[in-house]
Amino acid sequence: MKKFILIHALLGIVLYLGGCGQTENTNEQLEILNPNNRGEAVNEERRAKLGYVRYTKEDLAVQDDNNEINFDREQLADMITRTILQSGNFNEAASLVTDKEVIIAFEKSDNLDANLAAEIAGKTARSLLPSFYKIYTTDEPNHMDVIHSLHREQMNNKDDLQVIERVIEEIKADHDEQDWR
Repeated sequence: MKKFILIHALLGIVLYLGGCGQTENTNEQLEILNPNNRGEAVNEERRAKLGYVRYTKEDLAVQDDNNEINFDREQLADMITRTILQSGNFNEAASLVTDKEVIIAFEKSDNLDANLAAEIAGKTARSLLPSFYKIYTTDEPNHMDVIHSLHREQMNNKDDLQVIERVIEEIKADHDEQDWR
């Protein structure tokens, strides 16, 4: 009987300690992924790690989802907007990323030419995106409001797609062809 109680007590302690350790690890992982913690310092060890992946043809043949490459559009929009603002030439910027296009609306500094601002924004996006993306830039304040209104929408809403197409057509009408390669 004493062995039975001792074994259960030890098992309970082991499970408790294992569970506590898992909770701390899970909380740490959640904090790393939390988008609201952007201002806090990132774990230096994690930042110093390199990204590396290696596959063979056979490895890819086994995977079911190897036909499609997916991007986190919100993350791409965040990177583009932050990088544009870090140039120091812009007061505000917003980016909307679809599956084929990026619309960048910005408010430039007073001392920056509008064409140069559009070029900086476009080349910044080009440096961060795959080459098949079409990039449209605008300094019209109403375009910033429109893309802000769409930021929570999904690509399968026909009305939202029409709004995006309308904004792109307005940008094309206001500016010469933009190609920052």
